[in-house]
Amino acid sequence: MTKKEFNWTEYYNNHRNSKPTYTLLKGLRYFNDRKISLSKKSIDIGSGQGTDVGELLNQGWDVLAVDKELEAEKIIIDRFSKFHGKKLITQVQKMESIIIPEITLVNASFSLPFCNPNKFSNLWSEITAKLSIGGIFCGQLFGLEDSWASNNNMTFHHRNSLDSLFNNFRIHLLHEENKISKTSSGEEKNWHIFHLVAVKQK
Repeated sequence: MTKKEFNWTEYYNNHRNSKPTYTLLKGLRYFNDRKISLSKKSIDIGSGQGTDVGELLNQGWDVLAVDKELEAEKIIIDRFSKFHGKKLITQVQKMESIIIPEITLVNASFSLPFCNPNKFSNLWSEITAKLSIGGIFCGQLFGLEDSWASNNNMTFHHRNSLDSLFNNFRIHLLHEENKISKTSSGEEKNWHIFHLVAVKQK
């Protein structure tokens, strides 16, 4: 898959009625069940057409929605600004260049693997530095057996590397998925995914 072949408009249309990501719902449930007394400030990295943004807003969170595509920002503003304008900030930015404010929840649904591997360490340091103690990370990382692992512009992880990556976190959910299924464009590929929800401890 190359950038020329990828049609973002088609992708957004195909996912407009998608359900919120399971990892986000799991993280929100953790937060709500424990009545955590932290401010409800969140960032959605790679917010796309805004499915997870809508869930965060509906649950009373302030949301900074970041995506590199101007079309994604427009969709999110059109969908949510009328009723959630004061709680929603949008930003068109590559994730490698994000400056994250102090935050309680980081949502990165299927976005971090698309970070340039030379910039991933800096992005992860930014995420972990700005996430409050007791705050929650929800998202996905791709494993080495993924069909796209030969793409040198993407970031992939060995299962063992997750221990050091999340050494300041307590893992609430870690589900490894390794299966063949189709992409949104109909391409068949092997998905090797780590679904993660983690709570920052220090």
